[in-house]
Amino acid sequence: MKTHSGAQGKMLNSNSPPLFGTSANYAFLKGRYGGRARRLGALLAALGMMFALPAQSATVYTQDAAPLASASIINSNAVVRAEGSDQDVAAYDNFTLKNSADIMSVTWRGASADKGLAGFTIKIYPSKSSPAAQPDTAHPLAVLSVTGMASERAAGKNLSDYSADFAQPLALAAGVQYWISIVSSRNDLSPWGWANGTGGDGKSIQSYAEFKVLPAPGDRAFSLNDARNSAREH
Repeated sequence: MKTHSGAQGKMLNSNSPPLFGTSANYAFLKGRYGGRARRLGALLAALGMMFALPAQSATVYTQDAAPLASASIINSNAVVRAEGSDQDVAAYDNFTLKNSADIMSVTWRGASADKGLAGFTIKIYPSKSSPAAQPDTAHPLAVLSVTGMASERAAGKNLSDYSADFAQPLALAAGVQYWISIVSSRNDLSPWGWANGTGGDGKSIQSYAEFKVLPAPGDRAFSLNDARNSAREH
Protein backbone atom coordinates (compact mmCIF):
# COMPACT_ATOMS: atom_id res chain seq x y z
CA MET A 1 0.00 0.00 0.00
CA LYS A 2 1.12 3.53 -0.72
CA THR A 3 0.18 6.76 1.00
CA HIS A 4 -0.61 9.98 -0.86
CA SER A 5 0.64 13.06 0.95
CA GLY A 6 -1.91 15.33 -0.77
CA ALA A 7 -4.95 13.54 0.69
CA GLN A 8 -4.54 14.57 4.33
CA GLY A 9 -2.98 11.21 5.33
CA LYS A 10 -5.76 9.04 3.94
CA MET A 11 -4.78 5.70 2.51
CA LEU A 12 -5.37 5.38 -1.20
CA ASN A 13 -5.33 2.24 -3.24
CA SER A 14 -2.52 2.28 -5.76
CA ASN A 15 -5.12 1.66 -8.46
CA SER A 16 -7.09 4.78 -7.52
CA PRO A 17 -6.77 7.60 -10.04
CA PRO A 18 -4.65 10.55 -8.86
CA LEU A 19 -6.69 13.53 -7.69
CA PHE A 20 -4.99 16.37 -9.56
CA GLY A 21 -2.81 17.24 -12.46
CA THR A 22 -4.00 15.66 -15.74
CA SER A 23 -6.82 16.00 -18.23
CA ALA A 24 -7.76 12.42 -17.43
CA ASN A 25 -8.22 13.40 -13.81
CA TYR A 26 -10.49 16.28 -14.89
CA ALA A 27 -12.56 13.91 -17.02
CA PHE A 28 -12.84 11.51 -14.08
CA LEU A 29 -14.03 14.26 -11.71
CA LYS A 30 -16.42 15.70 -14.29
CA GLY A 31 -17.98 12.35 -14.92
CA ARG A 32 -18.31 11.56 -11.24
CA TYR A 33 -19.51 14.95 -9.94
CA GLY A 34 -20.70 16.86 -13.01
CA GLY A 35 -24.35 15.95 -12.52
CA ARG A 36 -24.31 17.13 -8.93
CA ALA A 37 -22.59 20.38 -9.91
CA ARG A 38 -25.18 21.12 -12.58
CA ARG A 39 -28.03 20.48 -10.14
CA LEU A 40 -26.36 22.66 -7.49
CA GLY A 41 -25.81 25.43 -10.04
CA ALA A 42 -29.47 25.35 -11.06
CA LEU A 43 -30.54 25.50 -7.42
CA LEU A 44 -28.28 28.48 -6.69
CA ALA A 45 -29.58 30.28 -9.78
CA ALA A 46 -33.16 29.75 -8.65
CA LEU A 47 -32.35 31.03 -5.17
CA GLY A 48 -30.64 34.05 -6.71
CA MET A 49 -33.82 34.92 -8.59
CA MET A 50 -35.89 34.54 -5.43
CA PHE A 51 -33.64 36.70 -3.29
CA ALA A 52 -32.33 39.14 -5.87
CA LEU A 53 -31.58 42.58 -4.51
CA PRO A 54 -34.04 45.29 -5.57
CA ALA A 55 -32.90 47.75 -8.20
CA GLN A 56 -31.14 50.79 -6.81
CA SER A 57 -33.34 53.85 -6.66
CA ALA A 58 -32.31 57.01 -8.44
CA THR A 59 -32.96 60.70 -8.28
CA VAL A 60 -34.78 61.36 -11.53
CA TYR A 61 -34.58 65.15 -11.34
CA THR A 62 -32.95 67.52 -8.87
CA GLN A 63 -32.47 71.18 -8.22
CA ASP A 64 -29.92 71.06 -5.44
CA ALA A 65 -30.33 73.32 -2.45
CA ALA A 66 -28.14 76.40 -2.61
CA PRO A 67 -25.21 76.51 -0.18
CA LEU A 68 -26.25 77.69 3.27
CA ALA A 69 -24.13 80.82 2.89
CA SER A 70 -26.33 81.96 -0.01
CA ALA A 71 -29.63 80.37 1.07
CA SER A 72 -32.87 82.31 0.82
CA ILE A 73 -36.60 81.55 0.83
CA ILE A 74 -39.79 82.76 -0.82
CA ASN A 75 -43.15 82.39 0.89
CA SER A 76 -45.40 79.48 -0.01
CA ASN A 77 -48.15 78.94 2.55
CA ALA A 78 -51.90 78.67 3.04
CA VAL A 79 -54.01 79.00 6.17
CA VAL A 80 -55.99 75.89 7.12
CA ARG A 81 -59.44 77.44 6.91
CA ALA A 82 -62.24 76.90 4.46
CA GLU A 83 -62.17 80.53 3.35
CA GLY A 84 -58.38 80.73 3.23
CA SER A 85 -56.62 84.05 3.66
CA ASP A 86 -55.60 87.02 1.57
CA GLN A 87 -52.07 86.18 2.65
CA ASP A 88 -52.15 82.75 1.02
CA VAL A 89 -49.40 82.43 -1.57
CA ALA A 90 -48.15 79.46 -3.61
CA ALA A 91 -44.69 79.12 -5.14
CA TYR A 92 -44.13 77.11 -8.32
CA ASP A 93 -41.11 75.94 -10.27
CA ASN A 94 -40.92 74.31 -13.67
CA PHE A 95 -38.85 71.25 -14.61
CA THR A 96 -38.25 68.97 -17.59
CA LEU A 97 -37.06 65.38 -17.42
CA LYS A 98 -34.36 64.08 -19.75
CA ASN A 99 -35.87 60.58 -19.58
CA SER A 100 -39.39 59.37 -18.91
CA ALA A 101 -39.85 58.11 -15.34
CA ASP A 102 -42.34 56.99 -12.70
CA ILE A 103 -42.08 59.41 -9.80
CA MET A 104 -42.58 57.87 -6.36
CA SER A 105 -41.32 60.52 -3.94
CA VAL A 106 -40.24 64.12 -3.55
CA THR A 107 -37.78 65.90 -1.27
CA TRP A 108 -37.45 69.64 -0.72
CA ARG A 109 -35.80 72.27 1.46
CA GLY A 110 -37.50 75.11 3.24
CA ALA A 111 -37.87 76.99 6.49
CA SER A 112 -37.69 74.82 9.60
CA ALA A 113 -41.00 73.75 11.10
CA ASP A 114 -42.64 75.76 13.86
CA LYS A 115 -45.81 75.38 15.93
CA GLY A 116 -47.91 76.86 13.12
CA LEU A 117 -46.97 74.17 10.58
CA ALA A 118 -49.79 71.66 10.01
CA GLY A 119 -48.44 69.92 6.91
CA PHE A 120 -47.80 70.39 3.19
CA THR A 121 -49.60 70.10 -0.12
CA ILE A 122 -47.47 69.10 -3.11
CA LYS A 123 -48.91 69.28 -6.60
CA ILE A 124 -47.54 68.45 -10.05
CA TYR A 125 -49.02 70.31 -13.03
CA PRO A 126 -48.74 70.37 -16.79
CA SER A 127 -47.92 73.66 -18.45
CA LYS A 128 -50.54 75.92 -19.93
CA SER A 129 -50.49 76.04 -23.69
CA SER A 130 -50.57 79.83 -23.47
CA PRO A 131 -48.80 81.40 -21.71
CA ALA A 132 -46.43 78.45 -21.47
CA ALA A 133 -44.57 80.08 -18.58
CA GLN A 134 -47.39 79.21 -16.16
CA PRO A 135 -48.74 75.97 -14.64
CA ASP A 136 -52.18 74.70 -15.60
CA THR A 137 -53.46 74.86 -12.02
CA ALA A 138 -56.95 73.74 -13.03
CA HIS A 139 -55.65 70.29 -14.04
CA PRO A 140 -53.08 68.96 -11.55
CA LEU A 141 -51.53 65.63 -12.47
CA ALA A 142 -50.97 64.63 -8.85
CA VAL A 143 -51.89 66.01 -5.43
CA LEU A 144 -50.06 64.87 -2.32
CA SER A 145 -51.27 66.04 1.10
CA VAL A 146 -48.92 65.54 4.03
CA THR A 147 -49.94 65.94 7.67
CA GLY A 148 -47.28 66.97 10.15
CA MET A 149 -43.58 67.58 9.71
CA ALA A 150 -42.96 65.55 6.51
CA SER A 151 -39.93 63.65 7.91
CA GLU A 152 -38.18 66.93 8.69
CA ARG A 153 -34.39 66.92 9.03
CA ALA A 154 -32.50 70.01 10.14
CA ALA A 155 -30.20 71.42 7.45
CA GLY A 156 -28.81 74.47 9.28
CA LYS A 157 -29.53 78.21 9.33
CA ASN A 158 -33.18 77.62 10.29
CA LEU A 159 -33.69 75.46 7.20
CA SER A 160 -34.83 71.85 7.00
CA ASP A 161 -35.07 69.08 4.43
CA TYR A 162 -38.47 67.42 4.01
CA SER A 163 -39.69 64.36 2.12
CA ALA A 164 -42.93 62.63 1.17
CA ASP A 165 -44.12 59.66 -0.93
CA PHE A 166 -46.80 59.69 -3.61
CA ALA A 167 -49.58 57.17 -3.11
CA GLN A 168 -49.19 55.91 -6.68
CA PRO A 169 -46.35 56.21 -9.22
CA LEU A 170 -46.67 59.35 -11.33
CA ALA A 171 -45.64 58.73 -14.94
CA LEU A 172 -43.92 61.77 -16.46
CA ALA A 173 -42.64 62.02 -20.03
CA ALA A 174 -39.24 63.16 -21.21
CA GLY A 175 -38.86 66.57 -22.84
CA VAL A 176 -42.15 67.97 -21.45
CA GLN A 177 -42.27 70.99 -19.17
CA TYR A 178 -44.04 70.33 -15.87
CA TRP A 179 -44.50 72.41 -12.73
CA ILE A 180 -44.33 71.61 -9.04
CA SER A 181 -45.80 73.57 -6.14
CA ILE A 182 -45.02 72.93 -2.48
CA VAL A 183 -47.26 74.85 -0.11
CA SER A 184 -47.20 74.64 3.67
CA SER A 185 -50.48 74.31 5.53
CA ARG A 186 -50.57 76.81 8.40
CA ASN A 187 -52.59 77.07 11.58
CA ASP A 188 -51.79 80.78 11.79
CA LEU A 189 -50.87 83.68 9.55
CA SER A 190 -47.11 83.31 9.95
CA PRO A 191 -45.34 82.46 6.67
CA TRP A 192 -43.29 79.46 5.61
CA GLY A 193 -40.67 79.69 2.88
CA TRP A 194 -39.40 77.33 0.17
CA ALA A 195 -35.62 77.54 -0.17
CA ASN A 196 -33.71 78.46 -3.30
CA GLY A 197 -31.90 75.88 -5.40
CA THR A 198 -29.69 75.47 -8.45
CA GLY A 199 -29.79 73.45 -11.64
CA GLY A 200 -33.02 74.69 -13.27
CA ASP A 201 -33.65 77.67 -15.51
CA GLY A 202 -33.06 80.16 -12.70
CA LYS A 203 -36.74 81.15 -12.50
CA SER A 204 -39.77 80.42 -10.36
CA ILE A 205 -43.11 82.14 -9.74
CA GLN A 206 -45.53 82.96 -6.95
CA SER A 207 -49.29 83.35 -7.11
CA TYR A 208 -51.40 85.03 -4.47
CA ALA A 209 -55.00 84.42 -3.42
CA GLU A 210 -56.37 86.28 -6.43
CA PHE A 211 -53.87 84.41 -8.65
CA LYS A 212 -51.79 87.42 -9.40
CA VAL A 213 -48.68 85.76 -10.80
CA LEU A 214 -45.34 87.35 -10.01
CA PRO A 215 -41.84 86.21 -10.96
CA ALA A 216 -39.67 84.98 -8.11
CA PRO A 217 -35.89 85.02 -8.03
CA GLY A 218 -34.02 81.78 -8.65
CA ASP A 219 -34.87 78.10 -8.70
CA ARG A 220 -36.55 76.24 -5.84
CA ALA A 221 -34.78 73.35 -4.06
CA PHE A 222 -36.39 69.94 -4.65
CA SER A 223 -35.79 66.50 -6.12
CA LEU A 224 -37.99 63.82 -7.68
CA ASN A 225 -37.18 60.16 -7.12
CA ASP A 226 -38.20 56.83 -8.63
CA ALA A 227 -38.55 55.05 -5.26
CA ARG A 228 -40.31 55.81 -2.01
CA ASN A 229 -38.22 57.75 0.48
CA SER A 230 -38.67 54.97 3.05
CA ALA A 231 -37.05 52.53 0.61
CA ARG A 232 -34.26 54.91 -0.35
CA GLU A 233 -33.21 55.31 3.27
CA HIS A 234 -32.40 51.60 3.69
